Amino acid sequence: MGNLRHLQLVYPKNNVYLNRMMQRAVKGAMPFDTRTAFHALRSVSLSHLPDEEDSRGSFIPSQVLPFFQLPSMRAFSADSVVESTQSEPSDTQSTEAESAPVVGSSPISEITLRTSSGSKGMEGLIACCASLKSFKYQHSDSHLLSEGYRPSAFYQSLDASKSCLQSLWLDNGGTHLPFTIAGANETHDEWIGSLTEFTVLKELRIRLSNLLDIRYQLDPSSPLPDVLPQSLEALYVEGCKENSLVMLVGQLKLVLQKRKQQFPRLKRLEIEGFFHDGEDEEASGYQSSGSMRERFIRPRVYEMIEPLREACSDAGIDLFLRDRDCPETMGAC
Repeated sequence: MGNLRHLQLVYPKNNVYLNRMMQRAVKGAMPFDTRTAFHALRSVSLSHLPDEEDSRGSFIPSQVLPFFQLPSMRAFSADSVVESTQSEPSDTQSTEAESAPVVGSSPISEITLRTSSGSKGMEGLIACCASLKSFKYQHSDSHLLSEGYRPSAFYQSLDASKSCLQSLWLDNGGTHLPFTIAGANETHDEWIGSLTEFTVLKELRIRLSNLLDIRYQLDPSSPLPDVLPQSLEALYVEGCKENSLVMLVGQLKLVLQKRKQQFPRLKRLEIEGFFHDGEDEEASGYQSSGSMRERFIRPRVYEMIEPLREACSDAGIDLFLRDRDCPETMGAC
């Protein structure tokens, strides 16, 4: 398989041979006689069988780390990668240490993790990459070992990538439950902090509660222009509720006021939230109701963003309003 460029693998829940096979391929051990196995591999996508939803499997970081040691790899994506703060069995620890690449040695520049749970900020995977340009993470509390979403852990993990990261999706379209196996799903460090040191960041997708520190006050402790990098071209704010929309519109208008001096490359703004008729959901996130009734964004919501729309039009910036339960608003995201 020395000429293979792209690999898409779909696994059943029982995938006990994955890490053993890949470790042998990377080392050139039997049945891989040389180290040229997967030598030309550039992209890998891992997922599990869609049937038997309740028993779908997951990966731990040590299972996927061997892909980060392949010399031509550039893009890695996977579903259900679960990282836990709980102690691993001794055999798992030794396997992980054995398969872990040297920090900064992997040529992978794009990581995409869907329906995953990274309690440590996926630090092991991110640290391997010498020049990470794109990191996309979607959180899910549905896994047995899920311990809640910790944005501060990802901020720490991405510290070494501040000078090279161009696209950052944190918890894009994620799902959050009131309780996990670890107990009440509460966090007091929702704000990720200032992103101004991400000097080449062009695209940012992030939840409102992670973008701005608004947990204990009506207005954020730091205004939005003070937490965004000047290189930003597109900003997608998720998880906004109607009672926070006026505040967010005001903060985005502050950004537009400083566009020429501070954000000259900004071209696109998107706001996603719970804007349709129906009962409100948990503040940490919401899930589609599954109702067959067609839903629409409330007219008053459009009225609330009209000042921002006018400001964007004057500045030549595209503005989009989204709601996950209103499919017609989610096209061309």
